[in-house]
Amino acid sequence: MKKQIKKYEIKLFDNLAKKEVYETAPKSFYLYIKKTLRKHEIHLKGRALEAGCGSGTFGQQILKFSQELKIIGVDISSQMVKRANKNKNRYKAICGDLESKNLFMAKTFDVIFCALVLHHFPSLNLVFKNFQKWAKNGSYIIIIEPNSKNIIGSLSKIFRYFFELIFGQNFVVSRGYATPNEIDHSTSTYVSFLKKHHYQNIKVNSGYIRPDIPITTSLGGMRTIITEVFHLIIPFPALTNNFVLITAQKSNGKK
Repeated sequence: MKKQIKKYEIKLFDNLAKKEVYETAPKSFYLYIKKTLRKHEIHLKGRALEAGCGSGTFGQQILKFSQELKIIGVDISSQMVKRANKNKNRYKAICGDLESKNLFMAKTFDVIFCALVLHHFPSLNLVFKNFQKWAKNGSYIIIIEPNSKNIIGSLSKIFRYFFELIFGQNFVVSRGYATPNEIDHSTSTYVSFLKKHHYQNIKVNSGYIRPDIPITTSLGGMRTIITEVFHLIIPFPALTNNFVLITAQKSNGKK
């Protein structure tokens, strides 16, 4: 089975960390998350893991949901970790690999957040095995990932493969487009892994946020415009919603 090529992840996100503006999801995105957690009666408290924390922007927004929450962020990019640690209010980031089983002790976390990180792993086996180990019994996991059925997302992957074939894998990485590791796993794949690793009360939701790719670049602008148009004219949310939000709870009494 294909393994994650670490050097590409480090190179991409070390370079992205140098950008002044990074991770600019709108307020509506976080309001949607807050509303969904409230609907499923998930109260955030205790110690949380932000898997693939990047600049820590997501975690800092989540901290606004609850004063009872503290977050430890993990990212493979040391430059992203430096950015994340500029915000020290109940937040700490460390450099590490989510496929490393010794990153944390068993039953450390009350909540695990996976915001747009799991699609960077061609194989989810080691990551979910570690989540199962690190999570306390009765803890929650919140997964936010690209909708694999989204039309524009699927077309973007085809273009990425084309560029990789013609110009090489390093081309898309060096220009900050993506890494060769990326794959939009299906919702059923995430649900299957959750069940396999003793998670229950699995709830699947989907939504739409305007892409945060700057319209000042020709490639990014084209994708943003096309995504907006498709979302407006195609009456099938399953094909135009661009993210899924999955919540689940680890069973009590399981290791």
